[in-house]
Amino acid sequence: IRSDSGDTIHYQLDKIASPASGFNDFYAKMSKAVRYPLSARLSGKEGTFYVSFVVAEDGTLTSFQCTDASVPKFESNAMKKLKKLKPWEPAELNGRKVKSGYVLPFIFRLDK
Repeated sequence: IRSDSGDTIHYQLDKIASPASGFNDFYAKMSKAVRYPLSARLSGKEGTFYVSFVVAEDGTLTSFQCTDASVPKFESNAMKKLKKLKPWEPAELNGRKVKSGYVLPFIFRLDK
């Protein structure tokens, strides 16, 4: 049962949602902003997880969820940074702005 007509999250789109400054700038800033947790680095722990979120029609980012809770220090660090992001350019479908889902990978690896 749908709660209202605006609750649809689209995944097949004409234009995907994107950071206003572009993906290259976004990834560069995120890699600098999200730090490897010191305790994990000292213990040699590595991890990969994915954060899913919704980009609303106005570009705001909402409904953050982590797909793997086995690396909580990694996830909490990344989630804090994501929640502070400026609005994105929303996705488009058939010429109109729509709510869309996005999944962002985070990979924490130690230099060998």
